[in-house]
Amino acid sequence: MTQPRFLQVLAAVLVALVLATTFAHVLELPAKLGYSASLYVELQKSLYQQWGPPNPAGFLEPAAIIVVVILAMTTRRNRPAFRLAVGAALVLLVAFPLLYFWRVEPANEYFRTVLTGTTIPADWASWRFRWETGQLARFIAHLTAFVLLIASMTQSVRKRHTNTLWLAA
Repeated sequence: MTQPRFLQVLAAVLVALVLATTFAHVLELPAKLGYSASLYVELQKSLYQQWGPPNPAGFLEPAAIIVVVILAMTTRRNRPAFRLAVGAALVLLVAFPLLYFWRVEPANEYFRTVLTGTTIPADWASWRFRWETGQLARFIAHLTAFVLLIASMTQSVRKRHTNTLWLAA
């Protein structure tokens, strides 16, 4: 069974959009590591408040995971495509919820708490490191999932050729 074209396009677009969000974090990383505590906290407050639910960006990753799982289910008979699509889904599940709730969300909560106070605690840099490395790990997972997904989509069903020996009498 081949993958439905609509699901392929939808999965590719959703995973690409998710990949774009973590790639943005990776591009910002060198500059953000040099920021002072007050500037870093202000950026966390101003830049990332709109990235989660109920805003549209907050629903991209769960939607991408669901669509990739559905896409994988449509290719059960094409083992190579199925394995690659399942691999993409599993890697997406590592990125979210595992890496997100292990590395990123605790730092988000910390910075939300810091944002309500007037002084920045001395341990803010360790939380910055946790958040930034969590986003870097998620980018690697998203990129891997995207590559697996595209490989799944380009996998053709290989027909087995049997050698038939014709005996002439």
